[in-house]
Amino acid sequence: MGVLNMNIAERAYCAGIVDGEGTISISANSQQTKIRKDGKIKITKQVSKVIRVANTDLRLLEWLAKITGYGKVTKLYQNPNTKYDRFRKGNIKPLYSWAIFGFNIKSFLVEIIPYLVIKKRHAELMLESINLSWKRGRGNGYSPEVWEKQLSIISEIRTLNKRGINI
Repeated sequence: MGVLNMNIAERAYCAGIVDGEGTISISANSQQTKIRKDGKIKITKQVSKVIRVANTDLRLLEWLAKITGYGKVTKLYQNPNTKYDRFRKGNIKPLYSWAIFGFNIKSFLVEIIPYLVIKKRHAELMLESINLSWKRGRGNGYSPEVWEKQLSIISEIRTLNKRGINI
């Protein structure tokens, strides 16, 4: 079952979950991959995209995976060996995560964006970043202009995701 099979109520509910429990994030990295025949170092620039919802109720995350047809559900932590007493005493529930990556995000966001409130701008930026990813230059690299735009999007997403008081 894919995202396109969701009804309006399911799309709105998914949007509410992402608004309240989710995060929409983008990150960039550059890495040296190999030395070319001409002796130059090849630098690969990558942009990683993820939508993640974390919750202590596994049923919610399994429902998201089932209803969307996307994503992976994992257990994030429950470490009894940690220095924090609440873990050692069993006073904390395990935390689970549902995450979708890459181009599957576009199908999901297109369906829920009309219902987003808090994370609507995050979603718009994510879609813009995905669309830019299709505009890679020769050799699967980003042109300098597209790379700078990706970095600008990432900066705005980081600002939106920043914790604390906004002044």
